[in-house]
This record gives sequence, C-alpha cells and structure tokens, in this order.
Amino acid sequence: MQDERRHLPIARIPAVPIAEALDLAEAVPAARVVIAAARADVMQAAHAERIRALPNLWVDISHIDGLACLRRAITAVGANNLLFATNWPFFYARANTLKLGEAELTETEEALLTECNAAEALGL
Repeated sequence: MQDERRHLPIARIPAVPIAEALDLAEAVPAARVVIAAARADVMQAAHAERIRALPNLWVDISHIDGLACLRRAITAVGANNLLFATNWPFFYARANTLKLGEAELTETEEALLTECNAAEALGL
C-alpha cells in the first residue's frame, strides 16, 4: 500500500473508488475487506448505509479528519465498522491517537476500534 500523494510522477495510480470497494465486499462475503476512506466518502448517506450493512468490511480511521470526525463516523457507520489506524509514516501517529480522546468513546466503542474489530478483520 502506498499513499497516492507519494507516488512517483511517472507512476501515479488512482485510489479505488469507494463504491467499487463496497461492491467487492458485497460480492464476496467471505472476504474481509479493509479500506482507508476519506471522511466525505464515509459520511455520504448511501455509502454509510452500505458500510453499516457489510459485516465483512471495515474502514480505517487514518483518513477521517476534522472536528469531532470520529464521533461523526461512528454515528454514520457504527463503531463495529471502524478500525484504529494511523497511516504512519505518511501521517504522525499521535494525531490519530488524539482522535480517540477527542471522541469521548465509551469503553465498548474504544475496545471495538482499538482491538475487537481488528481481531475480527484479521480472523483472529
């Protein structure tokens, strides 16, 4: 995986549209799909509804930014569908740990985001 902003000028590969990732998760329910989606994509009602309905798809929080972004993402797609991620070394890891504190997560939400969902996504 490579952050597309870091691609060489002669080898720019566009991101996969979120709708295509959701289509894949729907078409192959046995697959475990983890995506890094922008807040705008996750918050879009049609995408949020599909994400919420997919038990085999998780969105990492590394590209979900803004004030109260994590709380809004939980409201949109549910804590069961989010994974803690930092996108380090492209972003500072500390920025995403601060998101956890700012969101005022319940113990259950924090456990889902930081351990339970990852265990499920990895089949552990």
